[in-house]
Order: sequence, then structure tokens, then C-alpha cells
Amino acid sequence: MAGQNALVERGLEDFLKLKRLMDKYLSERDYSAWSRAVVRFRGDLCIASMGAVSINRDIDGNQLQDLQELNVDMQELPFGIVATDEGGAAVFTWLTRDPVPSEFVKNLLSKGHRRLPGLLAQFMFAYIENTYFSGDWWMSLSQADREQIQDLAAIADAYYTEFKYSHSLTFVPWEITDVEISTG
Repeated sequence: MAGQNALVERGLEDFLKLKRLMDKYLSERDYSAWSRAVVRFRGDLCIASMGAVSINRDIDGNQLQDLQELNVDMQELPFGIVATDEGGAAVFTWLTRDPVPSEFVKNLLSKGHRRLPGLLAQFMFAYIENTYFSGDWWMSLSQADREQIQDLAAIADAYYTEFKYSHSLTFVPWEITDVEISTG
């Protein structure tokens, strides 16, 4: 229990440090240390999500960082869905100096525009508690889609629970219209 408490405290400290750093850059209007990936899509904004994760595995399940190493800074990946005139955009932001978030985003984007919407939806339900969806969207899903989403949302700790992304299910009615990557 003491080890788990130390990890929780360390996670909180790291996120507070990230917030202070983001506040500093924002107040100075200096975005040069940050990278971002913006995935724009056309379609109903049926899922909304926002949060920050210390992503430890890529979409294929390959380990990117060990979150139990207390002497190593965690590399965070803030994420959010925003509304646009066409539908929405998924926005990932990370410190350019941090290779882990960059590797995760690169791996995600390598899956192609056709599979990307479904992978984004699964990422949100697996990792981000602050995820909301429309009832109409939920009712439109197939039984297999609902079961996958329920399984992902029920994961108590996505960082250390083995799960697989479905590469065959669509989940959301989104058509990718543009992917933009900017580095510091």
C-alpha cells in the first residue's frame, strides 16, 4: 500500500508541475517548447473528452515508459476534443523534449485515417474519466461496439491492465479531414 501511495503522490506532483509549466508558458504567450497534433474530422460530435495521461503504451501495446520508476519524470500527454464548424478536432499537446508522447501520437497516426476515429474513441474511454457521449450515439452502436466501449470504460487502471484496441470497429461517425502536427 505504501508503494502505491508513493506512486499516486508522485503522479499528483508531476501533474501539478505540468500545470505550473503550462501556466508559465501561457502567461508568457510562449509556445515554443510545445508540440501538438490536431486531428480534424467531419461528423457528429457524439463524444467529448478532456484530460491528461501519462501514456505508457502505444496502440500496439509496446511499452513507452515505466510509470513505477519514481526517479524518472513522467511524460504527460494532455488531450481534448473541441467542436469545429465541420464537426470537431482531437488535440494532443506535449513538451517537445519528451519522446514518449511523440511516439504514442506517431504510432496512433500511423494507423491511417480510416481506423483513426475508432482508435481515438477507444483511447478516450480507456484512459480519460472525463469522457461524455450522446445517448443517441450509444443507441446507434452495435452490440460488439457497446461491449468494447463498456470493457474499456470499466478498466480501473488502463496503465497496468492489459487490453487491446479493436482495429476493426468504427465506433464514431467521423471522417478525418486533416491531420496537422506542429513541433516547438
